[in-house]
Amino acid sequence: MKNQNLIDAIAPRLTELMIQRIEHLETDWQKPWITDLAHGLPRNLRGTPYRAGNILMLLFLSGIAGYQTPIFMTFRQAKEEGLNILKGSLSFPVYFWKICIRHKETRRKIDLEEYHQLPKEARKQYEVIPIIRYYS
Repeated sequence: MKNQNLIDAIAPRLTELMIQRIEHLETDWQKPWITDLAHGLPRNLRGTPYRAGNILMLLFLSGIAGYQTPIFMTFRQAKEEGLNILKGSLSFPVYFWKICIRHKETRRKIDLEEYHQLPKEARKQYEVIPIIRYYS
Protein backbone atom coordinates (compact mmCIF):
# COMPACT_ATOMS: atom_id res chain seq x y z
CA MET A 1 0.00 0.00 0.00
CA LYS A 2 1.36 3.46 -0.88
CA ASN A 3 2.31 5.84 1.91
CA GLN A 4 -0.45 8.31 0.99
CA ASN A 5 -3.05 5.53 1.16
CA LEU A 6 -1.81 4.59 4.62
CA ILE A 7 -1.96 8.20 5.77
CA ASP A 8 -5.48 8.44 4.34
CA ALA A 9 -6.40 5.36 6.39
CA ILE A 10 -4.96 6.72 9.65
CA ALA A 11 -5.94 10.42 9.46
CA PRO A 12 -9.73 9.90 9.70
CA ARG A 13 -9.28 7.73 12.80
CA LEU A 14 -7.19 10.44 14.49
CA THR A 15 -9.75 13.11 13.56
CA GLU A 16 -12.60 10.95 14.85
CA LEU A 17 -10.70 10.32 18.07
CA MET A 18 -10.02 14.02 18.64
CA ILE A 19 -13.69 14.89 18.09
CA GLN A 20 -14.75 12.16 20.51
CA ARG A 21 -12.27 13.44 23.08
CA ILE A 22 -13.60 17.00 22.76
CA GLU A 23 -17.17 15.77 23.12
CA HIS A 24 -16.20 13.61 26.08
CA LEU A 25 -14.72 16.52 28.04
CA GLU A 26 -16.94 17.86 30.77
CA THR A 27 -18.05 21.48 30.85
CA ASP A 28 -14.94 22.39 32.86
CA TRP A 29 -12.77 23.76 30.07
CA GLN A 30 -9.66 23.37 32.22
CA LYS A 31 -9.95 19.61 32.32
CA PRO A 32 -6.86 18.07 30.70
CA TRP A 33 -7.17 16.29 27.39
CA ILE A 34 -4.73 13.61 28.45
CA THR A 35 -5.52 11.12 31.18
CA ASP A 36 -3.33 10.50 34.19
CA LEU A 37 0.19 9.50 33.19
CA ALA A 38 0.86 7.58 36.43
CA HIS A 39 1.38 4.37 34.43
CA GLY A 40 3.60 6.09 31.88
CA LEU A 41 3.27 6.63 28.18
CA PRO A 42 1.70 4.04 25.87
CA ARG A 43 3.82 0.95 25.23
CA ASN A 44 3.43 -2.21 23.25
CA LEU A 45 3.24 -5.63 24.87
CA ARG A 46 7.05 -6.03 24.78
CA GLY A 47 7.45 -2.74 26.70
CA THR A 48 8.65 -0.64 23.79
CA PRO A 49 7.24 2.89 24.06
CA TYR A 50 5.26 4.25 21.14
CA ARG A 51 6.58 7.39 19.50
CA ALA A 52 5.38 10.48 17.67
CA GLY A 53 1.69 10.76 16.84
CA ASN A 54 0.98 7.27 18.16
CA ILE A 55 1.50 8.60 21.70
CA LEU A 56 -1.14 11.28 21.25
CA MET A 57 -3.63 8.95 19.55
CA LEU A 58 -3.25 6.21 22.17
CA LEU A 59 -3.48 8.69 25.06
CA PHE A 60 -6.72 10.08 23.57
CA LEU A 61 -8.01 6.54 23.10
CA SER A 62 -7.12 5.66 26.70
CA GLY A 63 -8.98 8.71 27.98
CA ILE A 64 -12.11 8.02 25.95
CA ALA A 65 -12.18 4.29 26.65
CA GLY A 66 -11.23 4.68 30.32
CA TYR A 67 -8.17 2.43 30.07
CA GLN A 68 -6.14 2.33 33.28
CA THR A 69 -2.94 0.84 31.84
CA PRO A 70 -1.53 2.12 28.53
CA ILE A 71 -0.36 -1.20 27.12
CA PHE A 72 -1.43 -2.17 23.62
CA MET A 73 -0.98 -5.20 21.40
CA THR A 74 -1.93 -6.53 18.01
CA PHE A 75 -4.48 -9.28 17.53
CA ARG A 76 -1.66 -11.69 16.69
CA GLN A 77 0.26 -10.78 19.86
CA ALA A 78 -2.87 -11.40 21.94
CA LYS A 79 -3.30 -14.84 20.37
CA GLU A 80 0.38 -15.68 20.93
CA GLU A 81 -0.08 -14.82 24.62
CA GLY A 82 -3.19 -17.01 24.82
CA LEU A 83 -5.46 -14.02 25.36
CA ASN A 84 -9.00 -13.74 24.04
CA ILE A 85 -10.37 -10.59 22.44
CA LEU A 86 -13.83 -9.53 23.59
CA LYS A 87 -16.44 -10.02 20.91
CA GLY A 88 -17.26 -6.71 19.27
CA SER A 89 -13.92 -5.12 20.20
CA LEU A 90 -12.49 -2.83 17.55
CA SER A 91 -8.88 -2.46 16.59
CA PHE A 92 -7.11 0.89 16.56
CA PRO A 93 -4.32 1.63 14.07
CA VAL A 94 -0.80 2.66 15.01
CA TYR A 95 1.72 3.60 12.39
CA PHE A 96 5.39 2.85 11.94
CA TRP A 97 7.89 4.80 9.85
CA LYS A 98 10.88 3.08 8.36
CA ILE A 99 13.57 4.41 6.03
CA CYS A 100 14.88 2.09 3.34
CA ILE A 101 18.21 3.13 1.82
CA ARG A 102 19.59 1.17 -1.09
CA HIS A 103 22.22 1.59 -3.77
CA LYS A 104 20.68 2.56 -7.10
CA GLU A 105 22.67 0.00 -9.09
CA THR A 106 23.55 -2.88 -6.76
CA ARG A 107 20.33 -2.61 -4.67
CA ARG A 108 22.47 -3.21 -1.54
CA LYS A 109 20.73 -1.83 1.53
CA ILE A 110 22.44 0.20 4.23
CA ASP A 111 21.15 1.67 7.48
CA LEU A 112 20.64 5.37 8.16
CA GLU A 113 23.76 5.68 10.31
CA GLU A 114 25.95 4.23 7.55
CA TYR A 115 24.27 6.53 5.00
CA HIS A 116 25.05 9.63 7.09
CA GLN A 117 28.71 8.59 7.32
CA LEU A 118 29.03 8.57 3.52
CA PRO A 119 30.52 11.61 1.77
CA LYS A 120 27.86 13.79 0.12
CA GLU A 121 28.93 12.70 -3.35
CA ALA A 122 28.60 9.00 -2.45
CA ARG A 123 25.10 9.59 -1.05
CA LYS A 124 23.92 10.45 -4.56
CA GLN A 125 24.37 6.77 -5.48
CA TYR A 126 21.66 5.77 -2.99
CA GLU A 127 17.91 6.18 -2.96
CA VAL A 128 16.20 6.99 0.33
CA ILE A 129 12.67 5.62 0.52
CA PRO A 130 10.40 6.46 3.46
CA ILE A 131 7.97 3.65 4.19
CA ILE A 132 4.95 3.94 6.46
CA ARG A 133 3.06 0.92 7.71
CA TYR A 134 0.20 0.69 10.08
CA TYR A 135 -0.91 -2.08 12.34
CA SER A 136 -4.11 -2.63 14.26
